[in-house]
Amino acid sequence: MTSGEIEKLRTQRPYRPFRLCLADGRKIRVSSPEFLSYRLNARLLFIEDADGSYEAVDLLLVVSVLGDALAA
Repeated sequence: MTSGEIEKLRTQRPYRPFRLCLADGRKIRVSSPEFLSYRLNARLLFIEDADGSYEAVDLLLVVSVLGDALAA
């Protein structure tokens, strides 16, 4: 996955929440574009949760993206 592909997901209109599937089997939900930050052409993503906690994810560990059927 590239930062350009992430940018397309983040800027889609209307926005549709999605889950990043990681190489270790975890799935991280990106519920809002405001909860995702990164620099273009960089490998590190920061995904924040509604409670203010966040996770840093290396783009090389993202193996797929799932549309979120439970979007709120």
